[in-house]
Amino acid sequence: AALCLRIDSIAAGPRSALPTIAISPVFASIVSVNLSMRVDVVGPAGPTTATRMDKFTETMLAQTGLIAMVGKAERGPTGIAAISKHKAAYLMAVGGAAYLVSKAIKASRVVAFEDLGMEAIYEFTVRDMPVTVAVDSHGTSVHQTGPADWKARIAARRALAPA
Repeated sequence: AALCLRIDSIAAGPRSALPTIAISPVFASIVSVNLSMRVDVVGPAGPTTATRMDKFTETMLAQTGLIAMVGKAERGPTGIAAISKHKAAYLMAVGGAAYLVSKAIKASRVVAFEDLGMEAIYEFTVRDMPVTVAVDSHGTSVHQTGPADWKARIAARRALAPA
């Protein structure tokens, strides 16, 4: 399953105070109360490895109108092609930072498959979610451009180094 964002506001013209996200079984728990009796919207919210979801990306983007997905790890060629085709984006969360991600979720509601419990699809309202654009709407992947950029930088430094 993959975390999918439906962004309702962009810096230039918000339609609502916060963006919302729709989520399927990416997260381990949906509602929890911590020991200090403070109610959390969700428990730890750790994304799944997104590459596993590449085969579903085309269908999900074509049928839902979502413009962004959140996961961890890189996307394969099939996923990147679907993201580019639908002018969507893939946002990457850091694995192991489930607690920090959960703190960005301000509200939650079930939007599909309620009978599946934790495996249902949820819509979340988020603020300041710690994610990075890993594949943009043109299909440019940081997992391809990053290593190429650093390889070129290292080669340039070695060329300038005294022999």
